[in-house]
This record gives sequence, structure tokens and C-alpha cells, in this order.
Amino acid sequence: MLDNANNSAIADRKQRRRLWWSLVLFDSRIAEMTDSKLATLLPTWDCKVPLSVNDSTLRNDMKNPPIEFEITSEALFAVMRSQIGDFVRHTASHLDFINPMMKSFVKLSAMAHDSEHDQLVAFEARIETKYIARCDAQNPLHFMTIWWARISLAKIRFAHYLSTRASDPDQETTEERDEGLRRARDMLECDTALMESSSITGYRWLIYLHFPFPAYVHLAQDLKQRPLSDHADRAWEVMSANCEARFMGLEQKDNPMETKPNNPFFAIFAGLVLQAWTVREAASMQFDTPMIVTRIKQKMDHMKERAAVLRSQLPDPEGTNPNALELVDRGNFYPLHGQYDPMNMGVEPFPMAPTQVSMGFESTQWDWSAPNWSALSGRGW
Repeated sequence: MLDNANNSAIADRKQRRRLWWSLVLFDSRIAEMTDSKLATLLPTWDCKVPLSVNDSTLRNDMKNPPIEFEITSEALFAVMRSQIGDFVRHTASHLDFINPMMKSFVKLSAMAHDSEHDQLVAFEARIETKYIARCDAQNPLHFMTIWWARISLAKIRFAHYLSTRASDPDQETTEERDEGLRRARDMLECDTALMESSSITGYRWLIYLHFPFPAYVHLAQDLKQRPLSDHADRAWEVMSANCEARFMGLEQKDNPMETKPNNPFFAIFAGLVLQAWTVREAASMQFDTPMIVTRIKQKMDHMKERAAVLRSQLPDPEGTNPNALELVDRGNFYPLHGQYDPMNMGVEPFPMAPTQVSMGFESTQWDWSAPNWSALSGRGW
């Protein structure tokens, strides 16, 4: 009886590790989306990363711990994500945004940020060798693993850049600023590679949950400040390609760009992009309108049409509340307490009340008042 209990415990322990890491990574993402500081992706616990073994290997009658597959297993994607999560929770740059007090638990915290950079380079090489190089891109799960690993690593590098950049962006050198732009572009390019693939349709719900909005914010802010820089053309191309890929499947309920009138995320996204484009147009009229701007304006026209239809269907009895009609005119899109219009670049483009914190990143990193992210919970940014 004792032997059977021990055998069962081996399988249970491996399965619990898988469940724990799935919950922790999901919790971490929800914390990012809701600007919560209570994420569990911290260095205060010691659960090991799951082994890369097939489900059938975890049997109640097993007498010895399973041996990891030398090539790949059914758990490849889950194990890769856990490995990256385990690395992230021990980095000072991650804790700078989540819980700076926890940095004392991190071995890397006593080292210079350059040392953390060296650790990241070594970790990237290990992920490339142990997981990415073994994947078959023709296999949908492997394809997802390849590009999810790359976008995750790009996100880590971008977070490291934000954590180590000068507190005053005006003090940055051109090289440092360009480094941040490269990291932001990397995030979008990897996301585009995922979204453009028809083989990972079944996994899109997860991709929608990880909209790379911080990369858009960073690029758009730089485009406002340097509309004619050497990086500007490339930035508009990358944002347009990603937006085009993200506009696929607009009616998917998990798509943050879904065509519903009451989608506050789109108001923020549209205002951010159109503000940057207006500055570029004012600097020079010699540019073709990028696809991302065209798509945003098309969507705005569509939403106005839907709002007009809703308005025409409303009864107009004497004494109707004019505010209610205004709400329908705006497609239930902009809150009544603000005078915001993404098409009017002379006013604040964000329709939410400002707060002091932005998506787990310091608001000073981008030098803009952040909207109330909690109001966007579940929107997938």
C-alpha cells in the first residue's frame, strides 16, 4: 500500500507542478492587464519547472521519476513558458515593475544591470538550443513555441531597457533610445509572425490575451517626438503589419479590436496612433498614409455608422435625456464625463481618467498620463 502511495505521489507531484505554473503565468498576465501589484510571479516560492514529458508517462503505477525527452514532448510549450517565467521572476528588472521590495530575494539584484544583461544573453542561448532549435515549424504547437519564446524574450529585453533607462528620457543617448525602439519593434514583429500564421488558429485566444500594447506606446511616443527620425519609417511599417494581422478575425470575441461600440481599448489605441501620425503629417506631407492609420479610420467610420443606426432606432419622446442621445451618437464609446475625441489632436486622446501608473511600468518611462487600466480588464492589451 505504501509503495502504491509513493508511486502515485510521483505522478501527482509532476502534474501539480504543471498546474501551478499554468496558474502563476495566467495570474501574472491578469496582473499586468489590471495593473495589480499582487502577481505571484515572484522569487519567494520554490516550485520547480515541470519536466518535458508526455502525459502518458505520468502514471499512478510509476516507480521512478520520468526521464525528460531529449527532443520534444507534448508538454514542450508549457515547459518552455515555465522556464521563461522562472527566469523572469528572478530578474531585478521584472521586480522593478512588480514589487521592488522583493529585489532583495534575487541573486541578480546585487549585481550591476549589465550583469543581468549578460544573464539574459546566456538564457536566450539556452532557450534557443534546448527548445527552439528542436522544433519543427510545420507543427502548429512547435510553431507556437518558437514564436512565443521569441516574443517573450523580446518582452524581457524591453522590460530590462525600461528598467535601466535614464529617469529623464531627454538624457538618453541616441544609441540608448534606438535600443529601446529595437526592442519594441521586436515585440511587434514576433507577434505579427504568430498572428499571420493560419496554423495556430486554435491558439489565438491566448495570443489575444497578450496584446503588445506597451510596444505601441513606446513607438508612438518616439514618433511624436521624432517624426522624421531614421527609425520612423520602419516603426510605421512594423506597427502597420502588426495591426493588419491583429485585425484578422475582428468578430472574434477575444480580439481587443472587436467591432463593438463599447470597446474603450480601441479609443486609447486609436488616439495614441493618430496623435503620432498627425505630428508626422505636420512635419512633412510627403508620406503615404500607413495601413494602421487607414484601418483605424475605417473602423471609426464603421462605428459611427453603427451608432447612427442605433440612434435611428431609438424613440424620440418629448423629454428624452440628451445625454443618452449623446451616448448613442458616440457609439457608447466615449464616457460622458470627458471631452475626448481621438480625431481631435488638440485635446487629450485617452478617454479614461488618468492615474499614476501605467501597465505595471512606471508612468515616467513614457512621460504620459496613463488611463485607468482597470477599466480595460479583459480587453487583452
